[in-house]
Amino acid sequence: MAKFLFVNNWEATLQAELSIGATSMTIEPDRAAQLVGMVGGDFYFLTLIALNAQGREVGWEIVKVTASAAGVLTIERHQDGTVANLWPVGTRVAARVPRYVLDWLRDHTGDGGSPGGGLADVNNDGRAYRRRFEEWVPDPVFEIPEDAWTDNIPVSFTNSTQFLTANTVYLVPFVPPHDMTIDKLSMIITTAASASVITMRLYESDAAGWPGAGISGSLGSVSAAATGQATVTLGVPAALAGGRRYWLAAHPNGSPFVRAASVGTPVLGVSADGNSRYTLLQRSISWSTGSPDTWEFLRSDMAAANPPLIRLHRAAGA
Repeated sequence: MAKFLFVNNWEATLQAELSIGATSMTIEPDRAAQLVGMVGGDFYFLTLIALNAQGREVGWEIVKVTASAAGVLTIERHQDGTVANLWPVGTRVAARVPRYVLDWLRDHTGDGGSPGGGLADVNNDGRAYRRRFEEWVPDPVFEIPEDAWTDNIPVSFTNSTQFLTANTVYLVPFVPPHDMTIDKLSMIITTAASASVITMRLYESDAAGWPGAGISGSLGSVSAAATGQATVTLGVPAALAGGRRYWLAAHPNGSPFVRAASVGTPVLGVSADGNSRYTLLQRSISWSTGSPDTWEFLRSDMAAANPPLIRLHRAAGA
């Protein structure tokens, strides 16, 4: 996909008159030579500037430059709402960032080489918003292979377990290292509970990073009546964004023991006396009621325990 090109501190002057209908303009060859990389549709935006007798800017036309040869630039006229004009020899030309580019950057997240960077929009409630729990990282990014499993907590080895209390929702965070689509969730049952079932689901983060809205199609249940890996296939595969925090929920109707982590767990908070480091969220909710579609975080949700390991399966071909 074509992308924007930029050059720092660049100016030039017209070496020949530019008529209203012209599709090329002539500038100094050495200045034109600095506009490089226009392949595959990539382009620059330049601004022609009209000055009054006092040297104040009074008129502008933005043009899109798609090619350069020996000082002659191929252009598309009247970009970003400006009007094509007749420009005399000596007109000042500058490389500026037009509003169109900034709007594009605000509204896009970047998709493998396309222009943009994905600046967060501003909500009309008067508050400023910013990204949280996300970061830009250079290539290459470590990737979980397709059709493979990963744990919510990347520890090399653990033999810890956690007793799950019936009718309690447990939530643990997960930050994918890259964009990935998840089609299965699982837990390892170490001690079974007769007739026990665990419901699992995925939640988005809210603006503060705590659990927010449940992800559509991510709800499913597995039996905890036998030991081993209990797996649920999501009704709709969930597309997760790399670097963003998500929350994995487990909601049992019985009380099995499951594989858990005792090392490498992120600390969500510390108690006032400093004796407890909170590593998961939990809340008593009847299993028959089900976990809420949107989670409303309470400070009382924070708990200090070995967080259960919940595995995520990256879909094949995603």
